[in-house]
Amino acid sequence: DLAAGLRLLAEHHLLTDSDEPRPPSKSTELLAPQLNFFYEMNANPELVRSHLLSATVTLFGLGNAGASTAIALAAAGVGHLRCVDSSLVGGADTYLSNAFSHEDAGQLRAEVVAQRVAAKNPEVSVTIHTQIPESDDEVLALVNGSDFVINCLDAGESSLIYKLNRVCLQAGIK
Repeated sequence: DLAAGLRLLAEHHLLTDSDEPRPPSKSTELLAPQLNFFYEMNANPELVRSHLLSATVTLFGLGNAGASTAIALAAAGVGHLRCVDSSLVGGADTYLSNAFSHEDAGQLRAEVVAQRVAAKNPEVSVTIHTQIPESDDEVLALVNGSDFVINCLDAGESSLIYKLNRVCLQAGIK
């Protein structure tokens, strides 16, 4: 019965052989649901996890959507985040996003988000850029080496949105 039970667990990717025993790290315990999801999708969890850890995602705009996205990416274990935003946390930010509190008002949103990311997952590295790029070349410098770029800019920043779109299309970045 024991052997049959172990085989059943192995077939469902809940049990694997290992050359040497190692205790699970804190991040492995936190990511157990994610790793189980990868198993269910017939993906190699260690390979997918490795891709996430080595990924660089550049995020433009850290208002409600951008701040929440950065924290979610940290929770998922993306290895490196580049956060681009020059705005200060304002009163509306504290009501529209749970990433900001009233005590954050007046601080740079990029700095506050970097702190929240570090609190969520200290293994994620964060680079912040608080100067808005003025040219396509400056945008390219910010996204260069990114695996993925996310636009969470406000509608009032259409000039930068167009630059970002042009640069990503030219560079072949998703």
